[in-house]
Amino acid sequence: MISVNSWAFKLLNAYLAIRFRLSFHEVLFDLNGSESLLKKDQSVLIIANHSTWWDGFFIYALYKKLGLKKEFKVVMLESELKKFSFLRHWGAVGVIPKDKIHNDQVISGLQGCCVSFFPQGQMYPQSQRPLIFRSGIESVIQKLHPTQILCVALHIEPFQNVKPTALIKVGEIISSETFKTYQEMERLVETNLNETALNWTKQIYSTRSTLQWKS
Repeated sequence: MISVNSWAFKLLNAYLAIRFRLSFHEVLFDLNGSESLLKKDQSVLIIANHSTWWDGFFIYALYKKLGLKKEFKVVMLESELKKFSFLRHWGAVGVIPKDKIHNDQVISGLQGCCVSFFPQGQMYPQSQRPLIFRSGIESVIQKLHPTQILCVALHIEPFQNVKPTALIKVGEIISSETFKTYQEMERLVETNLNETALNWTKQIYSTRSTLQWKS
């Protein structure tokens, strides 16, 4: 496995520091206390909605924010990974639709890691409801068991600035021991996304409007 202290991740850290600064007004995190609740002896599975090219990088930034002492991995289609093979240096692994033997081998090798997975299978507009996950997430959870599942919402909002603000919000932490169906994950991520897109953005609009008025 590639250490997050390797040259590849050092390069990624430098790249994202520049790109985030150039592309966003802010990148904000709501960890919801998860950093103190995660168990060190279990892998972590981060599942999120998928709407933009930035999403994998947002999850990596979240991984760093959580201070996890685990290898970082992101699951993507093998066909896409072949086009961007350099992503392997940044923890990407490829799965092949309907190739159960290959996929089981790949996922089984991620025990003990922090694994990022986008169950929608492709990008959709961030406003789309309901979220529809593919059932393959159940196999991923089974292979990583015991694992801790973080339901994360990713949302980009323009606010009053030229550059948009990225909002990354951690919702509930679910144990694979109590996990039931992938529809449960749909509901949890969608609830978190609605909370982010409506309530969190409303709070920020209110705060920034007040500060702008006072100034």
